[in-house]
Amino acid sequence: MPRPNRSPLFFYAREYQRRHGQRMNINEAIAACYDDWKALSEEEKQPYKIQYEEWRIQYRINPESPHIINQHVKNKKQILHERDIPCEELKIHYDRFSIERNFLTCKYLPLDISELLSMPIYIINFQIFCKVDEEDGGQFIPAEMCILRYTLNEGVIIYKQRFLKPDKIPSGYMSSCLEHLKETHQIPLKDFTEATDNYQQIYYELKSFLLSTTTNNKTNHISNNDDDDDDRTRRRYLRLTQPCVFFPALEYEQTSTLLDWLQEKAEGIKPTKDTRVANLASIESLIIILAKLKNYCVSRDDIQKTFANAAYSFMIEERCPYHYQIGTNHCSVARCHAAAKLISAYLNQLYVPERLTSTTGRHSQNSFVNKTNQSSINSMNTMPNRVEQSVAPRN
Repeated sequence: MPRPNRSPLFFYAREYQRRHGQRMNINEAIAACYDDWKALSEEEKQPYKIQYEEWRIQYRINPESPHIINQHVKNKKQILHERDIPCEELKIHYDRFSIERNFLTCKYLPLDISELLSMPIYIINFQIFCKVDEEDGGQFIPAEMCILRYTLNEGVIIYKQRFLKPDKIPSGYMSSCLEHLKETHQIPLKDFTEATDNYQQIYYELKSFLLSTTTNNKTNHISNNDDDDDDRTRRRYLRLTQPCVFFPALEYEQTSTLLDWLQEKAEGIKPTKDTRVANLASIESLIIILAKLKNYCVSRDDIQKTFANAAYSFMIEERCPYHYQIGTNHCSVARCHAAAKLISAYLNQLYVPERLTSTTGRHSQNSFVNKTNQSSINSMNTMPNRVEQSVAPRN
């Protein structure tokens, strides 16, 4: 039995249909209310997204029921009541912050302020056409990727962006892809000359981008007699051979899944934690840890709200040529630059408080004066206890 096409817009159109006396069919209703739907805020769309999720649950339980659409409305309050809060996904989310904190503080971040200021911070973003439901495979269908290199000292240094042709769109998901791209990045689903399905090439370009700083960052000062030097050497080696890529915490599943998918496409073997081309961590964890070193407390919620407010606004001028030409800011390049500016907004005043200015008085994007005290950063091994409070779940 073919899977019916449903989306939050479908349920909004049904309501629109009822308001107009059902004198139009559902396709006519969708066409008539589409502009109104686009004008709704995320908060206003939320009830229809909930209706869609509840319909999806009911469809998975009994896909042949002719009354599924009406059943989910009648049982709405009961379904919501039966959900556990906090749910398992939220627990996983908090556990992941703890894992990231321990990895960054105990294994990855430099022990010296000079190294920290020049350490490459890689920021990655994927734009997608849609996410397939778990019962149909759960995969993400990629549309665009951008990887950006940033340092606290220099800001954004370089980035690389690619459009990806979809590998395969499962039956029943074409309308979801078309709806999502119309509302967001507007990347054509078919016959887009700038997109490529040479996933192997894309992967090796990504790998080269991540590992290109290796020869410039080799250390000549290795001591086997000093535990502190050994720790520094281990951290440097990890940053050179398996660098960490950063992204908003809410994009963890999407980013990790697509990175693994891309690597498997290129190498023919599904990567493990040890064989992944890169380690993974959230931008929130990085900011919280580095801010805490300066005795400045930042919450995850504050970071996420700030990013949500700025990420898709025209405050971010940087976009790829395609998105710049069509005038949309749903762009992987814009997302990566927004993340870089988010890091700068929280950390520049703590680590590089004085920026060089041009003759016009505007701040240079890539030049900073470093007047940070060398003693301000202590051993990262003592950091987990210092940041425990800032990463703990809030009641």
